[in-house]
Amino acid sequence: MRALTALTIANVRGFLRDRAAVFWTLAFPLIFIFLFGFIFQGSGGAGLDVAWADEDASPASAQLRTAFAAAEGVELTDQDRAAAIASMRDGEADTAIVIPAGYGAGLAAAGSGTGAPARIEVYTDPSRQQLQGSVYQVVGSVLGIVNLGGRPPMVVRSRRPSRPRT
Repeated sequence: MRALTALTIANVRGFLRDRAAVFWTLAFPLIFIFLFGFIFQGSGGAGLDVAWADEDASPASAQLRTAFAAAEGVELTDQDRAAAIASMRDGEADTAIVIPAGYGAGLAAAGSGTGAPARIEVYTDPSRQQLQGSVYQVVGSVLGIVNLGGRPPMVVRSRRPSRPRT
């Protein structure tokens, strides 16, 4: 055991005597950590700009809007359907969410177990694949909170193409 201890001490001393090895092993990585930390400080996650179109104007759709507004990093802009989709296409908004007419009634029917889940329409730009993942993650998390309770989902999203039928 003494031989192993003596050999370890000798190796550590030899390592510490080699200043270049100490620099490249310890100091250089720390310099890079501080350098990149300084460069990228304050560049937290970007928010999600959502063009919100509520065609139902029911208390249920108002509650859903409140749930989306409470999500961290989500910025809602109220518009009509055409303007919301246009702002998403133009890049002014990351996504367009449309609450169709009859959402509140569909939600009540789904809650009582007599109807299919209510649907919201989520429009995304297919050319921005990474953003689509973020959008669907945020929408899924908000709808997950809305659907809590161990029952079948009351609200589901439907993916919509960026070019709706006119």
